[in-house]
Amino acid sequence: MRDDWSKFQGKAEVAAVSFEDSFTQTRFKDQLKLPFPLLADPEYKAIDKYGGREPNKTYSNPSAFIVGTDGKVQWSYIGKNSGDRPPDAEILKHFD
Repeated sequence: MRDDWSKFQGKAEVAAVSFEDSFTQTRFKDQLKLPFPLLADPEYKAIDKYGGREPNKTYSNPSAFIVGTDGKVQWSYIGKNSGDRPPDAEILKHFD
């Protein structure tokens, strides 16, 4: 998303959620020069609410969700492993 950031602007509010603490996320955000916020969810509340983690796992796989202004999931993609992410084009086509 970082590389296609300009294509997302004006179409969506983007945030990344992970189980890492805020300190770790700040370092990660700075290292990768991410233009969107990273949100800490060490208790997996949001991750579990949207189905981003398999039961009894201590980690979550990469996932992408389009959530409407009503809070309902309009589209989702849950990766099968740590490298399985949807292409930006796949996400963007849901905004056209």
